Amino acid sequence: MNLPTLATIEDLKKFRWFSLAGKPLREDTSSAISVKTYGQMIENIDSNSWMNLRIQALNRITNSVREYDIDLFRSWNATAKEIMPISREIADAAIEYMDFRLTDREIISKQVYWDIHHLLIEAEYSSIIEPGLFSYISYWYSVGHLPCGWKGRAPNGNLLVY
Repeated sequence: MNLPTLATIEDLKKFRWFSLAGKPLREDTSSAISVKTYGQMIENIDSNSWMNLRIQALNRITNSVREYDIDLFRSWNATAKEIMPISREIADAAIEYMDFRLTDREIISKQVYWDIHHLLIEAEYSSIIEPGLFSYISYWYSVGHLPCGWKGRAPNGNLLVY
């Protein structure tokens, strides 16, 4: 793993996971909208549109790596596999801070894991790509909220945050 990925891992370990989930946003909200209810959060975090947006962001990373260096692209799966257990460890630790309904923990846990994993992928290739969606949503995790969806057509629109 490269230095930006290692630094991101250390940063993730310092996040205030979910400490402000469900509370009004204190930060600049020009690019984010507060989701007011738990039900709205669950509806958005498990939506196809949120999943599709994140898949598109990952596809942009993949395509950028492939276009930049085909040999680097060929090592993509090995890189993702190396990052996987670290992503799981950080996600599992973050989940411990959850104060969500037991029935929803699996849905939220899965989203958090993939966000962390893709953030680390983004960091791993940061020498050839600009920070993207996963870096952006990691900010909201870092200040204690839960990114849970998108309103509008990307790249325009606003992140939904619980």
